[in-house]
Parts: sequence; C-alpha cells; structure tokens
Amino acid sequence: MILYVYLQGGLGNQMFQYAAGLSALKEYPQFTDLRLDGSFYANQERKVIVNGMTGRGFDLDLFNIKYNIIEEAPEGATMLQGWFQNLKEFENVVEDIRDQFTFSVEFSEATKKVEEQISDVETPVAIH
Repeated sequence: MILYVYLQGGLGNQMFQYAAGLSALKEYPQFTDLRLDGSFYANQERKVIVNGMTGRGFDLDLFNIKYNIIEEAPEGATMLQGWFQNLKEFENVVEDIRDQFTFSVEFSEATKKVEEQISDVETPVAIH
C-alpha cells in the first residue's frame, strides 16, 4: 500500500513532512512505498505574495533523498498531512534522515568560504 505525504510550506516544513512520512513507512509494514504529493505548489509563483501568502515551491530536490513526487494523490489515498515539527515524530529514522538530508547540489566557491567560516567558529549562531 502506498503512503502519500502532502507537502506544504517552505523547505523546513517539507523536511519535517518528509521525515514523518519516512518514519510512518518504517513503522507501519502495510505501507510499502512513499509518495510526495506536490499539489500545494501547483499554482504558486515563488516569492510572489497572493492573498497574504508567499508563493513556495518544491525544494526537497536539494537533498539526496529517496522520493517519488506526484502532482496529486488519487482520491481516497492514505494521506499524511500536517506540520510534524517535533523530533519525536521521526526518532525511528533519524540516522536515515541525517544521511538523506545531505546536499545533492554543488555550491559556489563563495558559499564554500562562508561554510568554512561558520565551521571555524567554536559556537556558530544563526538567526532566521
């Protein structure tokens, strides 16, 4: 049986949603495949605000994750939908997540220098 994960929000939310789906796939043996429903992003233009909402896009392709993205889950499909912003939601796959959330893109030299500067600091801090 296929488990569908409804993706919504930005990169961080997509990461939590994927992790929760991977966790459920491992936890419940009736699910044999994980598919990501990308229909939330269908009519959005990135960074364009419409009705007070900033347009988003599918961003998980930055990582070395194993996924099958589809335009929309079929009617009546088993769907995992939510925000899942709690590490307890995916403790059973935390090592898998760490392995898969590595970048699949090559960074510019300028970006690599910033990474080096951050790595050289004893206690780096980020503000979002």
